[in-house]
Amino acid sequence: MARPLEPPPHGPLPQRHPARRLLALASPGQVAVEAEHRGFEILAGVAILAIGLIVVHAIGDRLLRHSPQPELTPGNSI
Repeated sequence: MARPLEPPPHGPLPQRHPARRLLALASPGQVAVEAEHRGFEILAGVAILAIGLIVVHAIGDRLLRHSPQPELTPGNSI
């Protein structure tokens, strides 16, 4: 009968990032494929952030043109 696994005497092992674990568990032929997939995910995320920034900037420009705020001169205080 097999003994249940016990944690090492120095405490539990630190948790690793899931992507690192995936690369560590991948067979040698799959490491490049997994790294390529992860790189594509990172590039896709950066592209989505850039597109979002462009959209927010365009909305801000449009709002500024439709409702401009007057600039106050030094003698013209509220």
